Amino acid sequence: MNPRWESLGARLARTGSPGLTRPRQ
Repeated sequence: MNPRWESLGARLARTGSPGLTRPRQ
């Protein structure tokens, strides 16, 4: 995977955007 997607995923996980990526709990 590209580092760009990783950074984006990390940001989304942090913000916890519903729909796209759900944080692991």
